[in-house]
Amino acid sequence: MSGYEVVEGPIVETQDGTVTASAHCTGTKKIIGGGHEALDGSSDHLWEVSVSRPVDQNHWVAIMRSTAPGAHRARAYAICVNA
Repeated sequence: MSGYEVVEGPIVETQDGTVTASAHCTGTKKIIGGGHEALDGSSDHLWEVSVSRPVDQNHWVAIMRSTAPGAHRARAYAICVNA
């Protein structure tokens, strides 16, 4: 696969427990996969993932909710190749 690239989306922080994170392929590259990552170092709560999927040909979105109150951080990833 030509032009294989993993793109990290920006870190998104929330105070209400729900995080919507996204990542985009650059230029004319197309998405072939993606994922998400919870960036909280604590293991005292769980994350519920309601969405982790492509929205179009070059954009991945993840929507996650933490079971614990307070601030939480997450990010999405896009796996891209040349079109």
